[in-house]
Amino acid sequence: MASFNRERSKKLQSPNGIQLKEETAWAGQIDPVISDMVANGEYTSPVRELFEGGDQIHHIKGVRALDMLFQNNTAEQNEILKQQLGSGNTLMNLMALPQRAHQGVKDEFNIESVHNLMRERGLEQNSKAGVRHEVLDEINMAGDMPFEYKQHLADRYLSEVHPKVKDTIDDALTDYEKRFAADIFL
Repeated sequence: MASFNRERSKKLQSPNGIQLKEETAWAGQIDPVISDMVANGEYTSPVRELFEGGDQIHHIKGVRALDMLFQNNTAEQNEILKQQLGSGNTLMNLMALPQRAHQGVKDEFNIESVHNLMRERGLEQNSKAGVRHEVLDEINMAGDMPFEYKQHLADRYLSEVHPKVKDTIDDALTDYEKRFAADIFL
């Protein structure tokens, strides 16, 4: 298995023309949306908080989790996977999160961060071997597999892993809201 190269993986998974630095990709795609909402009077306080509420950008479908599906394919096959998965630095795959909710901060609040919960639940490639979701294990071994099998694994990721990832993000943000944001902002 090839070693993980984050920059290469983001490039393989993102549409052409999308910036590879997460913050730049986020800003470049969200700024026109915000401008339209401001012009239409739709940029309310809750919407502003959603778009500007974080200082770190999180990939909902992790580039590392899907990396091996994009290895040893033709450019056309990778385009098919990009459409199938919607991964990489696309707007619908990025979200702005406070550091406490994203990576975690060791302090008295002890917030359950997205990445800590994902590792505990076996939803990241760097989860412990006995805990990691079996689909991620199969993806790890898929680099040299036929493209059709990679598409099958992409479907399995979307149906078996991705819903759990979304639940985990929701759990982490709920914990953040209850234990940190409520005390600080309310």
